[in-house]
Amino acid sequence: MKKYRSIWVLIISMFFMASAYTMLIPFLPLYLLELGVSQARVHLWTGLVFSSAFFVAGIMGPVWGKMADTRGKKRMAVRAAFLIGCSYFLGGIVHNEWQLLGMRIFQGFANGLVAASMAIISSTVEEKALGTYLGFAQTSIILGGICGPFMGGGLSHLIGMRDSFFVAALFLWLVTAAIVIFVREPAHAPWKKSQEGSIADDLRYARSNRLMFELLMAYFVLQGTIMMIQPVVTLYI
Repeated sequence: MKKYRSIWVLIISMFFMASAYTMLIPFLPLYLLELGVSQARVHLWTGLVFSSAFFVAGIMGPVWGKMADTRGKKRMAVRAAFLIGCSYFLGGIVHNEWQLLGMRIFQGFANGLVAASMAIISSTVEEKALGTYLGFAQTSIILGGICGPFMGGGLSHLIGMRDSFFVAALFLWLVTAAIVIFVREPAHAPWKKSQEGSIADDLRYARSNRLMFELLMAYFVLQGTIMMIQPVVTLYI
């Protein structure tokens, strides 16, 4: 039963992570205005602040993935949750747009909680039930994306946007504690001295695997289409 406790803790953790993200990120253009960015420059800064985190996360993704293979997926989940919490805390103490940009770059560097959590679930659940539990995980992320903006709007109204960052940091640090205490990585996890090769080797394998490459390209187009609109929706409203 402990392995299923680990799975449900990770699923709930992904809900809180998604809630914390959507609680704040859609309102970043308004936060930039609060930090003193002019109306004429806010669109440019919105694009920079949004894209910087994803750019760094894209670079670091293979690095964190390789470390998860060689050093353990739970360690990477704990690292990501704690550092993302730190990034939200930093977001609450910034005083200008450059500092906010630095916070988002650090947030991109810290990324990887969902990937590590999904990897733990995949290596824990029996194959016949894997689709079900991955579906639950995706549902938790979607629910977090639904609840987050409501919470963010309410918190911004009650305590202000700056203090909302501290609430998000608390969410992620509670997630960190929950993963440390309750999550157990399977004893048969393949990272135990069985993963060889470099990140370049892994990338070459992904490129040579046609199905994987096509899935990655489809996901790239999907995410690009979504993120092209998301940063400016708040300003459009």
